Amino acid sequence: MLADTPSVEKDQNVYDANHEHVGKVEEIAETWMHVQSGLFGWVQHHVPFGLVSHVDHEGVHLNVDRSQLEAVEKQTEHSDEPATEPSSTADTPSPIGPGGSEVAL
Repeated sequence: MLADTPSVEKDQNVYDANHEHVGKVEEIAETWMHVQSGLFGWVQHHVPFGLVSHVDHEGVHLNVDRSQLEAVEKQTEHSDEPATEPSSTADTPSPIGPGGSEVAL
């Protein structure tokens, strides 16, 4: 476990602020954890450690409910995890060739 993380361990249950089960810890990184939920674990939540209220014998307790967690996930850019989509169109070929002439792609 990393020094700055709460005492979170893989496979611990995760509960929201309403004590509803969110899922189980699947992966732990420096500032966040992935929590799998759903019948076959197909839903993944990216949970920053700032949302952890406390950890006890039951598992990890968050300080937000599920809807707030989903809102945070939409607003948060995961700077320490690999990008899944290109952030620019730098690799897209341009129809304008050297000297400003149009070229066939």
